[in-house]
Amino acid sequence: QPSTAIIADTQGAAPSAGGGPSSAAAEADPAEREKLLAILNRLAGTEGLRQAYLVAGESVLGSGAGPDPGHVEKILTLVRLLADVSRRTATQMKQGDVKQLLVFGTEGMVMVSPSARGILAAIAGAGVKVGLLRLALVDCLKRLAEVS
Repeated sequence: QPSTAIIADTQGAAPSAGGGPSSAAAEADPAEREKLLAILNRLAGTEGLRQAYLVAGESVLGSGAGPDPGHVEKILTLVRLLADVSRRTATQMKQGDVKQLLVFGTEGMVMVSPSARGILAAIAGAGVKVGLLRLALVDCLKRLAEVS
């Protein structure tokens, strides 16, 4: 029977303004959009990572070729669901704001993290080096915060 573990890292999380993701990626001008895509592609270059997404408002930016138009709604729904459930759980358990959510499955891992530009999601295959991926995610979050 497959098992999945979910870990929410709430230590040191910055509070989110307005309680939800910004639509900054959706509203980004073409130059900013290119910067955001470059940051996602840098994250996606991490060994073992399959795809990186930035969800903001009704927009999904993806690394590489980006999401298939038929999958955009599914990505929006799943990423928002993970972010919302983890945020409510952390709040109800008095753990502060969610900094990072890790979902370990038998076929790989999903990492979701609030960012200055929306919600960042990274999908990795089985056997990925978790420490390396977390370092890459932290770097990505810092770079996203610097895009203005």
